[in-house]
Amino acid sequence: MTAEEKLDRIVETTTDIRLAVATLAGEVRNVNVRIDERERVGSDVEGRLRAVERRLYALPSLAAILGAAGLVVAIWDKIT
Repeated sequence: MTAEEKLDRIVETTTDIRLAVATLAGEVRNVNVRIDERERVGSDVEGRLRAVERRLYALPSLAAILGAAGLVVAIWDKIT
């Protein structure tokens, strides 16, 4: 193999490596975009879940208040 052939081989290998690095960099960007999107969706889902939990846990409190009010009315009815 002559020196010129060796140099051509080195240039070809360098070009291949640059192409591979560029492809890898593009894939990393795509993964980062997908991760950001998943985090945004996850945050939205978590916010919605917290809202549902607040609504659900408010219902037992309301039921306890209505139960106590019913008890008061029943006792008042017995007294009068």
